[in-house]
Amino acid sequence: MTCDQNSDTGGPSYALFLLYANSSDLASEFKTGPASGGYKVSSTCPGGKGSPAEWSEGSSQTAGQVECAVSSEGYPTVIWSDTSKLRVGVLEGKGETIDSLFKWWSEKA
Repeated sequence: MTCDQNSDTGGPSYALFLLYANSSDLASEFKTGPASGGYKVSSTCPGGKGSPAEWSEGSSQTAGQVECAVSSEGYPTVIWSDTSKLRVGVLEGKGETIDSLFKWWSEKA
């Protein structure tokens, strides 16, 4: 599923959500998909967080992995996996910084 520009300040100009049949396919796609899709993955995300790194949703239990990247068009990008939903999400922020996009994702994830 793809989505266009949202109305939230600091939010993405584009989003893509991919669903997988099992956790093995999800893990494989998260590991290899961004590079094959033309994204240049950074070694860190804002706040000194690693990229990729584990993320959690409101608790200490790991919800998946997150990484920061730059799209082939030069837009800041946040890519994450959600293991309970077998989903990978990709957010691009045309006109945004990686700091504002990552903050938006952190508040919405």
